[in-house]
Amino acid sequence: KNMFTEVPTALGLLRPLKFLYLNDNAINGTLFTEIGELSQLRSLSLANNDFSRTIPSELGRLRDLTNLDLSSNQFTGAIPFQLSRIGSELISLKLNSNFLSGTIPADFERLGKLSTLFLHSNGLTG
Repeated sequence: KNMFTEVPTALGLLRPLKFLYLNDNAINGTLFTEIGELSQLRSLSLANNDFSRTIPSELGRLRDLTNLDLSSNQFTGAIPFQLSRIGSELISLKLNSNFLSGTIPADFERLGKLSTLFLHSNGLTG
């Protein structure tokens, strides 16, 4: 376990980046919106950190993403409907063990290849 406490915003400049795993650290605060600029990203895992506030809607711009794991953080608010725009390649979405509220976006039906969806241990309704 590393003890990173923040994600450098300069990571948003690494456009060719395909895999980003920063899970199991002590990263806190908000997830930087520049993450939406990593257009070639295929897998993003930020699980088991202390991210807070809302999940950035900019993640919806990551059209090549196949795996997104934001589990075991302190994200709050609704699941952004923009996540349904990630694209048809998303197979795994893990948002469990946060403080999310509201309903599951109806647009998630667009995620035709989604085979793993973890939403447990939140405050979701509906």
